[in-house]
Amino acid sequence: MILKFSHTSACVMFAMLCVVASGATRESAPFVGILQNTMPNLQRHYDAGARMAHVALIWNRVCPTEGAWNQAYLDEKKAEVQKMRQAGYAIMLDFGAQYPPEWIYGQPNSRYRNQYGEAYAGGIGETGVNVVFNAKLREMLGAYVTGVLADFGKDVDIVRLGLMRYSEIGYPHPSFKGRKNAYWAYDDIAQGKVEGLPAGVKPCPVPGWTPGRPSADHVDARRFAAWYVDALANFHDWQIELVARQYEGRMAMLYPSWGIREGQLESAVLNDLNGTTSAERNGEIQRAFAFKRFIEGIQNPRVMVCGTWIDSRPEWSDDDAPDPKNPCPIGHLSSLAAAHPLKLRVMGENTGGGGMAAMQLTFQRARRYGLDGVMWAFERDLHDGKPPTLEDLAPCIRAFSQRRQLP
Repeated sequence: MILKFSHTSACVMFAMLCVVASGATRESAPFVGILQNTMPNLQRHYDAGARMAHVALIWNRVCPTEGAWNQAYLDEKKAEVQKMRQAGYAIMLDFGAQYPPEWIYGQPNSRYRNQYGEAYAGGIGETGVNVVFNAKLREMLGAYVTGVLADFGKDVDIVRLGLMRYSEIGYPHPSFKGRKNAYWAYDDIAQGKVEGLPAGVKPCPVPGWTPGRPSADHVDARRFAAWYVDALANFHDWQIELVARQYEGRMAMLYPSWGIREGQLESAVLNDLNGTTSAERNGEIQRAFAFKRFIEGIQNPRVMVCGTWIDSRPEWSDDDAPDPKNPCPIGHLSSLAAAHPLKLRVMGENTGGGGMAAMQLTFQRARRYGLDGVMWAFERDLHDGKPPTLEDLAPCIRAFSQRRQLP
């Protein structure tokens, strides 16, 4: 592949990014990008120090009808990639699996279903495609990802994984139709009423049991919770293996929210998953955010741990404690990555909005935890005439890229 750059400095920075992608030491320069960047602002962002461009596909635009690909749309996106390359950027690709085509819901057991019998149908970006328990739907998603990589795989540096709600890993939100303790494992396939589970996923070991129903020594709750997490872990590992078979760059797995911490799942089990513990009230248990389990199971050194909540409120965590028991989300993920035998790399994103305080906290934590990259959310927030602006972001990027404190 021949790359053309508009600036000499771009060649230097891209070389640094290639070092990051190849697994070199953490002393190589970290990167910053801007999520949902648009073509008219590429040069302004580059001048401010951004070096990673975000290319976001939309599944329902790539595959508007079953068995057909919108090649014109793909060609448009590939042209954007080339312009980004020419401007000096490395490329991060988002599959846009959170925007599924409507026709996929015509398949049997296509939606997650909760213990109340309700099929999940979320808003924009809140996909309800049952890829955890439905092998056929997972195969369709795999075909989509494989096809995209055939078109883009040799021309991107990082691909974003998670492929569920908001492109992250995790079951749908537990609050649905006025209820607050929904678990999404009650479709006929998951409950073992019909065949169709993906390889490695077993049917519910306590079919018909529902959260909150007591059992002797909480056995039913414990068996259900372990199986529920295992099923999501299977999908987590499946997507890494799928992409790694045909793509040689880095993979950023997106881990949202706070994550289940030590002892919280057991506490929920001892209450028969009735929704009353703090981790259940926050939705961590129902979404199966067992990030320690997931990260410990990673076997590919090209996977980057990506936290999507760098700017979580500092008063909720013990960031400054000598032995923190409740670190902020990016601190928690960083510690899990550092403890991994592969010493996995870590990157992160803010949530969007939050003003100057969120920007300052984002880059303070990015430096503190030695992140390899930050994707700022979102471009629109930098150009709406309210702080923080692109001019506010520029000194943060400079300080972060040099791994130093802001003056």
